[in-house]
Amino acid sequence: MNTNNKKPPMFEHKYMAHALGSYKGYPLLNNEIAFRNSYKRGFRYFETDIKVTEDDRLICSYGWRPYQCERTGMKYDKRFKKMTYDLFMKQTVHGMPVMDAETLAALMIEYKDTYLEIDLKTLAGDEAVFAAELIYDLFSEAGLLDRILIQANTEEMFEAIKSVYDFPYIQFNLREDMENLDSYIDFCVKNNICAVALKGQYVKPDILKKIKDAGLCTLVYTVDSRTRALRYLNVGADTICTNHLTPEALVGYKDDLVFIGYHCEGNAKEKYSELSEKNILRGIFSTLPDGSYYYGEIVNSLDCGVYKLTGCLYKRAFHSFKGWQLRAKKGREKQWLWFCTDEQWHTEEELISQSLEKRLFRDCEEIDLDRIFYRDRMIFEACW
Repeated sequence: MNTNNKKPPMFEHKYMAHALGSYKGYPLLNNEIAFRNSYKRGFRYFETDIKVTEDDRLICSYGWRPYQCERTGMKYDKRFKKMTYDLFMKQTVHGMPVMDAETLAALMIEYKDTYLEIDLKTLAGDEAVFAAELIYDLFSEAGLLDRILIQANTEEMFEAIKSVYDFPYIQFNLREDMENLDSYIDFCVKNNICAVALKGQYVKPDILKKIKDAGLCTLVYTVDSRTRALRYLNVGADTICTNHLTPEALVGYKDDLVFIGYHCEGNAKEKYSELSEKNILRGIFSTLPDGSYYYGEIVNSLDCGVYKLTGCLYKRAFHSFKGWQLRAKKGREKQWLWFCTDEQWHTEEELISQSLEKRLFRDCEEIDLDRIFYRDRMIFEACW
């Protein structure tokens, strides 16, 4: 490990703000508003996606391909195929200004107790070399090299970064290739890499022990369940990458966020996407693999209390909307539970055997989330 076997300072922080953290429920912002909000929430370790524009400027962005624009509320334009600095800086993410890397460096100078992980995604060869050169020029001039960690997603990418400068802190992303864990650990140790990143689904005590025995720190991504985050930390993870969790949760709360899903069959029309894009609704609209629609509204459980359902914005030809039925997944069994008229959660089998009825929630009804709360994700299904 780097720095004489001392833990890198960024890993003294148990939580890291993914893409500089969420704001008003929106993730993947990578902008100044997200950074300052996350700092107020207690974050001192941040992650950002840094990209190079066509005119060789560093900007902070999840990306501008059509699917990336959809996820970040950026209106796609064919000109994005040749994204310049000026064109990017005119864009917004969920109605909020975007940010360049120079502004991010200035923020780190302003907030002197912050650390940064830089994710270059899957750049290779000359592109990775050039990006690393620009990063070195910017952050060395600002005197910040000892406060940044660069993530390499492939061995080739690591070699490219290393050819530019011997950055103090480099992390290797294991991605989904856990079959080669031993060889990757050897590679990290041999090349003085200080940490590895892995997805939450691969966090097992024996895997973390093997990584830590090699003197490496571990970052687990991307986790938005307090229950899962604490479990990973308890078995040895050093830092959790998160969109929505706060570094410190109040005692007695199971999680920071509740995802209230509004679901409908695909032959309906909807307005959720339009209002989400305009930053009027706080949530994410998506189309599921089966063609049905899903609007996920994000609610902070630390202050949820009484919650008013968003009015139904689906319409179906020749159908009248009756109300919402509430369902959630049951633990590892992945079994659907329904909230019933007895104010309890039940399986489909129990509905039949006990002659129970699903509770029908009125449109815009006020509900007590503390009373019905099941896990961190609940779906209100439109009933016609």
